[in-house]
Amino acid sequence: MQINMENYTDPLSTENFAEAEAEAPDAPVLAVAVSTFLADIGAGHSPATVKTYRVSLSRFQLYLQSQLGLDPATLPVARLQPDWAVGCVRWIAAGQPQATTGQAAEPAARPGPRTPKTTVATYIAGLSRFYKWCALERWLVLPADDYERMALRLKDLRGKVQRTILDKVPADDILDALLAEARRPPETPPAPTPAPTEATTVTGAEKPAKFRGNVEKMAESDARRYQLLRLRNVALLETLKCTGARVSEITGLNRADLDATNRRARVVGKGFKERWVYFSPAAWEAIQLYLRSRTRLMGEAAALKSGSPSLSAPLRSAKAGSRARSQAADLAGQPLFARHDRGAGWKEVKPLLPHAVETMLWELVEGAGLEVKITPHRFRHWFATRMLSATGDLATTQDLLGHANPATTRIYAQVSETNKQKAHREVFGQ
Repeated sequence: MQINMENYTDPLSTENFAEAEAEAPDAPVLAVAVSTFLADIGAGHSPATVKTYRVSLSRFQLYLQSQLGLDPATLPVARLQPDWAVGCVRWIAAGQPQATTGQAAEPAARPGPRTPKTTVATYIAGLSRFYKWCALERWLVLPADDYERMALRLKDLRGKVQRTILDKVPADDILDALLAEARRPPETPPAPTPAPTEATTVTGAEKPAKFRGNVEKMAESDARRYQLLRLRNVALLETLKCTGARVSEITGLNRADLDATNRRARVVGKGFKERWVYFSPAAWEAIQLYLRSRTRLMGEAAALKSGSPSLSAPLRSAKAGSRARSQAADLAGQPLFARHDRGAGWKEVKPLLPHAVETMLWELVEGAGLEVKITPHRFRHWFATRMLSATGDLATTQDLLGHANPATTRIYAQVSETNKQKAHREVFGQ
């Protein structure tokens, strides 16, 4: 194909560079921009995401230096061209062929093995995010049509990635970040509606005093809710991690289903089949702390609202024993994980629904600044892969997950390929 040289513009031309720098005079050099970008996203993303972006941009700088003869330490970021990102991804996908000169070069004759599509996709994500971030910082002036063209070419290079169930297994640091976010106290609890002043009331000083009392009660009530929400969310996350149970099985648990002696619970799965799920020490302690706090705080809140003595106070009546037994029976019938939104109220313990758990996870992901999709079922994937990797016991993992068909559990065994090689070498040697 012949190129019409009249309409051809060299992306490395001095004229293009001068024009780009004039439009973004305050732009730093590329190496500084990359460091600033990584520091900026580090405040709101998981370490795994930051590492992915760092590797992507390291490869990008290597491409510019080895293939185009451009030094990131002196190249103004304003000079970045969309074609460079596309060229870098093609270079990576081809196995990163080595340049033979310090200037722009054709791929060498000895390319390495082609890079897997999933890896290429991670590099594309890092480069796209960096270009967009530079544009938002006004360090790179990128016309909309140029960005659109770059995005389309990168999409073609990414192709359709064949994903398996193992791609849905969250990394350990993602789960750690969610737990850290669940434990984090709110920076500033929402302020209640201020009490009206005397100037806005009809009866003068009497109503403001009454309204102020109501506002104080609302503030105390909200503080209890936030405390219970934090305790419940931590207990729920720990339970999702260590039991491998379906979210419907967990939200269907009552306190009576707990077996304190063996630190386990009886769940009802598909086909109304019962099985035991087991708690880790961290999960059991979190559940007990949540339940104790819930009994106490809900009793105090109900008493505060009704004006009667707190339900957590000692019972001194002649029927104290009978009332205590009745209260124990009531507690046993309560859901293990309850709602604590304003609509739930304090009089009755209402069960948490599966969709509310999904909402909780979405809010924790947002709060932690993670760029991942997390659903309750992905905790089940995580549990299955960890059990198989640690034990290699397909039958036990199947029973713990409640799978009727062992073929379903067998899907997770793909993750243990490295372990299979290791086991074979231990038996038969190198």
